[in-house]
Amino acid sequence: MITKESLPEVQAKLDNFALYGNEMKAIVKQPALQALFYAVYGDAVAGEMAKKALIETPDSMNTGDGTDGFFWCLVYDWCHDLFTPAEREFAMRRIMEKYRLEFPAPGESEFKDKVVLEMGGGYSYDNNPHEPGEHAIGFQLRGVIALAFYGDGVRDEWCENVFQAMLGRKRDKKIYPIYEPLGGGLLDGHNSMALDSGGSQAGNHSHGPLSGYNEMFFSTASMLMSAWESATGDELFSRDNFYRKLPHWLVYDLDVEQSIGSASGMQVLRQLTGIYKEIDPEMASLAAWLSQKYGEGQYNELVTLILGDKTVVPKSPEEIGLPTSAFLRGADRWYSQTGWSENDTRVELTTRSVDTNRYEPAAGLLSITSDKEKLLISGQAKKGSKSVVFGSGIWLWPTDNSPTHIQESSTYWGGRHLSRDERVRRASNPYKVATQSGYWGVLPTEDHGEENYHVFTVDASRFAYDGKKSKLDVKKNKRTVAHLKPVDGREFIVVYDRVSVGDGVSQLWGGRFMNRPEVSGDTFMSTNNKMAIHGTVLAPKAVLDVRGGPGKATKGPSGESYDGVGYIFKDDDSSRAVFGSYSLFIKPDYVSKQQVYCVVFEIGAAGFVPAKAKIHDHIVTVGGWRVDFNTEDATKVSRQ
Repeated sequence: MITKESLPEVQAKLDNFALYGNEMKAIVKQPALQALFYAVYGDAVAGEMAKKALIETPDSMNTGDGTDGFFWCLVYDWCHDLFTPAEREFAMRRIMEKYRLEFPAPGESEFKDKVVLEMGGGYSYDNNPHEPGEHAIGFQLRGVIALAFYGDGVRDEWCENVFQAMLGRKRDKKIYPIYEPLGGGLLDGHNSMALDSGGSQAGNHSHGPLSGYNEMFFSTASMLMSAWESATGDELFSRDNFYRKLPHWLVYDLDVEQSIGSASGMQVLRQLTGIYKEIDPEMASLAAWLSQKYGEGQYNELVTLILGDKTVVPKSPEEIGLPTSAFLRGADRWYSQTGWSENDTRVELTTRSVDTNRYEPAAGLLSITSDKEKLLISGQAKKGSKSVVFGSGIWLWPTDNSPTHIQESSTYWGGRHLSRDERVRRASNPYKVATQSGYWGVLPTEDHGEENYHVFTVDASRFAYDGKKSKLDVKKNKRTVAHLKPVDGREFIVVYDRVSVGDGVSQLWGGRFMNRPEVSGDTFMSTNNKMAIHGTVLAPKAVLDVRGGPGKATKGPSGESYDGVGYIFKDDDSSRAVFGSYSLFIKPDYVSKQQVYCVVFEIGAAGFVPAKAKIHDHIVTVGGWRVDFNTEDATKVSRQ
């Protein structure tokens, strides 16, 4: 993690207790800090203490998880010249025992894993390779053993074998590779997920973006990458868009009442300040701003001490000049905001243009928040494969069945939803999905606007499946959202859905709210504390049916209950913070196979008097705006 060139910078941090004291106090009892004192200051007493700890008591580095073996490798590397040949072999044996690896015999190159052997050989790095459990982290970080001991004459044949596997030149599922596209190597996996915007398509957006499956892809990979760079001189971070664009994704994705999602996420953000301060100063400053806003967390502080830089000046998204409306392909989200303060309105739409992770939510789910209040709920949460249907989108299901709760939700690593090939099941890593037919979903057909409005369109028809994962005859399920930002104190979101289905497919429009929408004719209003959302249904002529509430929060459009479906979706309203409490269903008086739904939302303080919205010849007028939907994928917006 450190080189001769970086030693002065590390020393400056150790000398600056006023700035880095919290990190040092957190790790004061760790042998790795003593080893660092030896590497930086030449403190022989500290070095011998660290060496003794490795030789005699390598049971725990007090990090609290499976990263212990990594820190023992640091002790060995930083105190390298203090070990005798016999002690080197003993140290390597100790570290391998920590990872439950069999110590190779002289001349042996085969990699033997006690865990894999116990499980009948069925477990490998590409099954949850980033999971922060002891042996799973071993899959990611065990290569560091080879980096630390390579060339020391202990087990060089074994180290060479591991190194070649990390380079992708030799296939070994028990070793996590840096380069191995088809096998899910780190660099390829990260970049196939983040693309050019940053992000991860896993669920959990409702519980903090850096949690759950998302956390597997960042929490310890920075340790492996930094060790690789310092040992080989091969730069990774400059080519890794997942880390580079992580702050870019987070400033858009973090919603009301959300946290980063994990202590390790907070620590990684601080690490990025130092990693990217020269490679990408704007992202480093944005990481510092996020770290300042959400806190630093407590997790592997030694790594953060070395990689991070607290002298980087924090800069907000506004100071950097990020646009308030943006499509992040790597995150599979379109975002539109009135500004960057917590009180501004925020609109989010799921897109499903790629499928590189697990538990992706359905396309076309819409959420709206304003002044910290949730007004329209997207409904996605955790492993939302069965509960995501209660978000705000178009319901589609076989006419001869009740509305299914599975619909167009999780792809589970691409699976059978996106790929038309029945043989394609769960893929083991992001890059492998990229090589399968159907990896790319559908790109937005509209994404344009000016300072005071933005228009976005996505077609979700490809993802319409019934409860048995059979494709529904849905020719079009295209949602256009026009965010008309405040002019003269009024703000509107116009939602225009074009639906075309074949025989045997039923449909309706659904929206999810925190509190009961009060219906009056073709309008409704739902209030959440100090803010309210008003809706005018301009098309079609329909019945507005409200369901839900405490004790019946999961009631569907026909009164059916989905209590207990989707892990945390409960009738008792315990899932209110994620799913809201009430559904509003727009049920057309006459259901056509080619149906248009048009709803105009207005956002304002509780009790506001809404503007009159009208539609004529597919042209919506409201509050001085004119939105022309006559030409599909070419929506025109103007002021009257």
